[in-house]
Amino acid sequence: MVSQLQSSNDFDHINYARSFAATQEKPFSCFQFVTHVLAQNAPLAHQELMKNHKIILQNLPAEHCTQDFIPYYYSLLPFPTLKYWKKIEITDVLSGDVLIYIDNAYNPDPLSRADNIPSGTHVAFVDTVLSNNGTDCLKLKLLDSSNRVRGRLLCHAEKEPPGTGCVAYSFAKLLFRNSTNSWDIKFDCQKLLTKKYTYAFRILKKVK
Repeated sequence: MVSQLQSSNDFDHINYARSFAATQEKPFSCFQFVTHVLAQNAPLAHQELMKNHKIILQNLPAEHCTQDFIPYYYSLLPFPTLKYWKKIEITDVLSGDVLIYIDNAYNPDPLSRADNIPSGTHVAFVDTVLSNNGTDCLKLKLLDSSNRVRGRLLCHAEKEPPGTGCVAYSFAKLLFRNSTNSWDIKFDCQKLLTKKYTYAFRILKKVK
Protein backbone atom coordinates (compact mmCIF):
# COMPACT_ATOMS: atom_id res chain seq x y z
CA MET A 1 0.00 0.00 0.00
CA VAL A 2 1.28 3.44 -0.91
CA SER A 3 0.34 6.77 0.61
CA GLN A 4 0.82 10.23 -0.85
CA LEU A 5 2.68 12.70 1.32
CA GLN A 6 0.06 15.23 2.37
CA SER A 7 1.75 17.54 4.88
CA SER A 8 4.65 19.88 4.24
CA ASN A 9 6.10 18.54 7.51
CA ASP A 10 6.54 15.17 5.77
CA PHE A 11 8.63 16.54 2.93
CA ASP A 12 12.04 15.60 4.28
CA HIS A 13 13.57 16.13 0.83
CA ILE A 14 12.34 19.74 0.80
CA ASN A 15 13.58 20.42 4.32
CA TYR A 16 16.93 18.89 3.42
CA ALA A 17 17.12 20.98 0.23
CA ARG A 18 16.61 24.19 2.23
CA SER A 19 19.32 23.19 4.68
CA PHE A 20 21.62 22.19 1.83
CA ALA A 21 21.09 25.56 0.16
CA ALA A 22 22.29 27.36 3.28
CA THR A 23 25.61 25.50 3.22
CA GLN A 24 26.15 25.24 -0.54
CA GLU A 25 29.83 25.53 -1.40
CA LYS A 26 29.88 24.98 -5.17
CA PRO A 27 27.61 25.59 -8.18
CA PHE A 28 25.16 22.86 -9.15
CA SER A 29 23.11 22.19 -12.24
CA CYS A 30 19.38 21.83 -11.68
CA PHE A 31 19.50 18.05 -12.09
CA GLN A 32 22.59 17.57 -9.94
CA PHE A 33 20.84 19.39 -7.11
CA VAL A 34 17.62 17.35 -7.37
CA THR A 35 19.49 14.05 -7.64
CA HIS A 36 21.62 14.92 -4.60
CA VAL A 37 18.56 15.77 -2.50
CA LEU A 38 16.76 12.58 -3.53
CA ALA A 39 19.79 10.42 -2.74
CA GLN A 40 20.02 11.87 0.75
CA ASN A 41 16.36 12.18 1.73
CA ALA A 42 14.28 9.97 -0.57
CA PRO A 43 16.64 6.99 -1.02
CA LEU A 44 14.02 4.50 -2.21
CA ALA A 45 12.76 6.90 -4.86
CA HIS A 46 16.36 7.67 -5.83
CA GLN A 47 17.25 3.98 -6.15
CA GLU A 48 14.25 3.43 -8.39
CA LEU A 49 15.30 6.41 -10.48
CA MET A 50 18.83 5.06 -10.93
CA LYS A 51 17.58 1.57 -11.79
CA ASN A 52 15.40 3.01 -14.55
CA HIS A 53 18.19 5.30 -15.67
CA LYS A 54 20.13 2.25 -16.84
CA ILE A 55 17.09 0.98 -18.74
CA ILE A 56 16.50 4.37 -20.37
CA LEU A 57 20.11 4.56 -21.56
CA GLN A 58 19.84 1.11 -23.14
CA ASN A 59 16.95 2.35 -25.29
CA LEU A 60 18.40 5.66 -26.44
CA PRO A 61 20.93 6.40 -29.17
CA ALA A 62 24.40 6.95 -27.75
CA GLU A 63 24.37 10.68 -28.54
CA HIS A 64 21.32 11.14 -26.26
CA CYS A 65 22.90 9.39 -23.27
CA THR A 66 24.47 10.95 -20.24
CA GLN A 67 25.51 9.55 -16.87
CA ASP A 68 23.52 12.31 -15.14
CA PHE A 69 19.78 11.96 -14.71
CA ILE A 70 18.84 15.00 -16.78
CA PRO A 71 15.29 16.46 -16.84
CA TYR A 72 14.54 14.84 -20.21
CA TYR A 73 14.83 11.38 -18.65
CA TYR A 74 11.97 12.05 -16.20
CA SER A 75 9.61 12.21 -19.18
CA LEU A 76 10.74 8.72 -20.25
CA LEU A 77 10.12 6.95 -16.94
CA PRO A 78 7.58 4.06 -16.99
CA PHE A 79 5.37 5.55 -14.27
CA PRO A 80 2.69 2.80 -14.17
CA THR A 81 5.38 0.33 -13.08
CA LEU A 82 7.08 2.54 -10.45
CA LYS A 83 6.55 2.10 -6.70
CA TYR A 84 7.83 5.42 -5.44
CA TRP A 85 6.93 7.83 -8.23
CA LYS A 86 3.58 8.99 -9.56
CA LYS A 87 2.95 11.25 -12.55
CA ILE A 88 0.29 13.84 -11.73
CA GLU A 89 -1.58 16.63 -13.46
CA ILE A 90 0.12 20.02 -13.25
CA THR A 91 -3.00 21.48 -11.67
CA ASP A 92 -2.82 18.86 -8.88
CA VAL A 93 0.70 19.81 -7.88
CA LEU A 94 1.52 20.11 -4.17
CA SER A 95 4.45 21.18 -2.05
CA GLY A 96 7.21 18.59 -2.35
CA ASP A 97 6.42 17.50 -5.89
CA VAL A 98 9.03 17.49 -8.66
CA LEU A 99 8.41 19.70 -11.70
CA ILE A 100 10.17 19.58 -15.07
CA TYR A 101 9.73 21.38 -18.34
CA ILE A 102 11.10 20.59 -21.79
CA ASP A 103 11.12 23.02 -24.69
CA ASN A 104 9.08 21.88 -27.69
CA ALA A 105 12.25 22.23 -29.79
CA TYR A 106 14.45 20.41 -27.28
CA ASN A 107 17.45 18.65 -28.81
CA PRO A 108 18.67 15.77 -26.61
CA ASP A 109 22.03 15.68 -28.39
CA PRO A 110 24.21 18.25 -26.59
CA LEU A 111 26.96 18.06 -29.24
CA SER A 112 24.67 19.19 -32.03
CA ARG A 113 23.20 22.23 -30.27
CA ALA A 114 24.22 25.65 -31.46
CA ASP A 115 26.82 27.37 -29.31
CA ASN A 116 25.45 29.28 -26.31
CA ILE A 117 21.96 27.79 -26.77
CA PRO A 118 20.68 26.30 -23.48
CA SER A 119 19.12 22.87 -23.41
CA GLY A 120 15.61 24.22 -22.81
CA THR A 121 14.91 21.90 -19.87
CA HIS A 122 14.72 22.35 -16.12
CA VAL A 123 13.87 20.34 -12.99
CA ALA A 124 12.88 21.76 -9.61
CA PHE A 125 11.07 20.97 -6.39
CA VAL A 126 7.74 22.67 -5.71
CA ASP A 127 8.15 24.49 -2.42
CA THR A 128 4.79 26.26 -2.28
CA VAL A 129 1.70 26.55 -4.48
CA LEU A 130 1.03 30.29 -4.34
CA SER A 131 -2.14 30.16 -6.46
CA ASN A 132 -3.96 27.65 -8.66
CA ASN A 133 -7.18 28.18 -10.60
CA GLY A 134 -7.41 24.43 -11.24
CA THR A 135 -7.37 24.67 -15.01
CA ASP A 136 -4.77 26.77 -16.79
CA CYS A 137 -2.92 29.14 -14.44
CA LEU A 138 -0.63 28.48 -11.48
CA LYS A 139 1.87 30.49 -9.48
CA LEU A 140 4.58 28.40 -7.84
CA LYS A 141 7.45 28.98 -5.49
CA LEU A 142 10.15 26.57 -6.61
CA LEU A 143 13.30 25.36 -4.91
CA ASP A 144 15.97 24.85 -7.55
CA SER A 145 19.49 25.42 -8.75
CA SER A 146 19.66 27.72 -11.73
CA ASN A 147 21.83 30.02 -13.82
CA ARG A 148 19.13 32.62 -13.29
CA VAL A 149 19.98 35.23 -10.67
CA ARG A 150 17.46 38.07 -11.05
CA GLY A 151 14.09 37.40 -9.44
CA ARG A 152 15.38 34.63 -7.18
CA LEU A 153 15.88 34.65 -3.41
CA LEU A 154 18.32 32.66 -1.34
CA CYS A 155 16.57 30.18 0.93
CA HIS A 156 18.42 31.45 4.00
CA ALA A 157 18.43 35.18 3.23
CA GLU A 158 16.11 37.67 1.54
CA LYS A 159 18.56 38.56 -1.21
CA GLU A 160 19.51 37.47 -4.71
CA PRO A 161 21.99 34.61 -5.17
CA PRO A 162 25.60 35.78 -5.51
CA GLY A 163 26.03 33.98 -8.84
CA THR A 164 24.87 31.20 -11.14
CA GLY A 165 24.39 27.60 -10.04
CA CYS A 166 23.05 28.58 -6.61
CA VAL A 167 20.20 26.82 -4.84
CA ALA A 168 17.45 29.35 -4.15
CA TYR A 169 13.75 30.07 -4.48
CA SER A 170 12.38 30.81 -7.94
CA PHE A 171 8.92 32.26 -8.56
CA ALA A 172 7.08 31.10 -11.68
CA LYS A 173 3.71 31.70 -13.29
CA LEU A 174 2.49 28.87 -15.55
CA LEU A 175 -0.12 29.46 -18.26
CA PHE A 176 -1.58 26.58 -20.29
CA ARG A 177 -1.88 27.05 -24.06
CA ASN A 178 -4.53 24.81 -25.66
CA SER A 179 -3.30 25.59 -29.16
CA THR A 180 0.05 23.90 -28.51
CA ASN A 181 -0.89 21.64 -25.58
CA SER A 182 2.01 23.17 -23.69
CA TRP A 183 2.70 25.75 -20.98
CA ASP A 184 4.15 29.23 -21.07
CA ILE A 185 6.32 29.94 -18.02
CA LYS A 186 7.20 33.37 -16.64
CA PHE A 187 9.87 33.50 -13.94
CA ASP A 188 10.07 36.73 -11.97
CA CYS A 189 12.36 39.27 -13.67
CA GLN A 190 12.95 36.93 -16.62
CA LYS A 191 11.71 36.72 -20.21
CA LEU A 192 8.60 34.68 -20.96
CA LEU A 193 9.36 31.05 -21.84
CA THR A 194 6.89 29.69 -24.39
CA LYS A 195 5.77 26.24 -25.50
CA LYS A 196 7.22 24.17 -22.66
CA TYR A 197 5.99 20.62 -22.18
CA THR A 198 5.63 20.55 -18.42
CA TYR A 199 5.28 17.54 -16.12
CA ALA A 200 4.80 17.03 -12.39
CA PHE A 201 5.73 13.98 -10.31
CA ARG A 202 5.02 12.97 -6.74
CA ILE A 203 7.40 10.99 -4.57
CA LEU A 204 5.59 8.25 -2.67
CA LYS A 205 6.45 6.39 0.51
CA LYS A 206 5.40 2.99 1.86
CA VAL A 207 2.93 2.80 4.72
CA LYS A 208 4.08 0.59 7.58
